[in-house]
Amino acid sequence: MSAARYEIFQARTVGDRNSAFDLWKEDMSDPRIAVAAERRMTWLYDEAPDGSPLTFLVRDTDSGHVIGCASAMPRTVSVGDRELTAGVLADFAVSRSSRVAGPAVKLQRALAKQSIHSGIEFLYGYPNKKALPIFKRLGFRVTGKVAMWVKPLRSREKLEPHLGRLAPAGAWLLDCALAIVDRGHSTARTRGIHDGFVERFDERFDKLWQNTSSREETVRPRRNAAFLNWRYVGHATERYSIFTIRRGSELLAYAVSRQSGNKAFIVDAYWPEGKPELFDALLLRLSNALRQRDYVSICLIFMGYEGLSARLRRLRFFERSLDRSLVVYVDKSQPAALRELSHELSRWALFDGELDI
Repeated sequence: MSAARYEIFQARTVGDRNSAFDLWKEDMSDPRIAVAAERRMTWLYDEAPDGSPLTFLVRDTDSGHVIGCASAMPRTVSVGDRELTAGVLADFAVSRSSRVAGPAVKLQRALAKQSIHSGIEFLYGYPNKKALPIFKRLGFRVTGKVAMWVKPLRSREKLEPHLGRLAPAGAWLLDCALAIVDRGHSTARTRGIHDGFVERFDERFDKLWQNTSSREETVRPRRNAAFLNWRYVGHATERYSIFTIRRGSELLAYAVSRQSGNKAFIVDAYWPEGKPELFDALLLRLSNALRQRDYVSICLIFMGYEGLSARLRRLRFFERSLDRSLVVYVDKSQPAALRELSHELSRWALFDGELDI
């Protein structure tokens, strides 16, 4: 197909949004989006606290049909003591009948070039393996690999193929040992801490965010209650649980998770920098709560500095391969200090909830 057949344009009207809506229903990888597409459109374009996405569409000029879309979701981030507007790559879809490189490249090129004129200072996201070459071609920098970390909570499923009828007894002993080890890690440093699930994010979460210092020049997406309630409580296709640890009325840290069968996936977590013992307590307390609910494992997807990876290993999380990468685009017209963001993995700390809207 000739590249001349494709017209790229920015989504500005209700009709443009409806074209993106139709693509969501037909061509997004998550089948739940088709069922909740109308609610998701309102959630994404009308309710997002940092503003509506910047969206581009591609039209086949021969047929007149819109065959692809791509968006950047505005996201307020702190970099050191500065607040910047980033764009999270989202909703990249091309019609199944038109999946050649031309329209996909044109979409992402338009998004990258126009983003700076729309107030977005840099872009980030984690495309799948098939899409990664497109972003490399357009000057996105691969900053590092995304890692999946898994912590076993219950062992019966793993033991049954090997122990047969003895698996329940063996699993009970092993599960008790896992729980005892976790309790030994957490008890000495977390006396007086209480934990539990809550339904919504409130002013305590604002206070935790406002009072938390950051490492110099670390990229920290803003986590105030307004954003967190929009992102997790109001989400159109997923249900999330909010787990907290606290001392008295003071919120110390929290984690957000989703459930898939008998597995739990942490999609976000937050604790004061400089207090890694609270991160340990958060994950160990959450692991215990999920173990009591008969979950077999807890997983998290994380992209960032090595210090956190080392702590996860000590908490008996095991790294699993995941073929996704963080890509960052900073326009050449931006200051050198900002462009350096795309070079240093140690400057980032992102969980799955930040990487995939």
